[in-house]
Amino acid sequence: MLLGFVPLPNLPCCHMCETICPTGAISRVKLGENDHKYVSDDEKCIACGFCANTYPCGVWLMRPF
Repeated sequence: MLLGFVPLPNLPCCHMCETICPTGAISRVKLGENDHKYVSDDEKCIACGFCANTYPCGVWLMRPF
């Protein structure tokens, strides 16, 4: 896994990581009525780091190959 989503409570959801990803590797998965998580597709991710650098709270963590 190249990316890891770190769920932090009460963060606003801006969808920037989905929007900035050049390969469409990030998607939002609904977990419940008011809950969700983001996942990355390792087949699409090119480890560019745009998602990790976009959101200032460190929601995405890059992992080494």
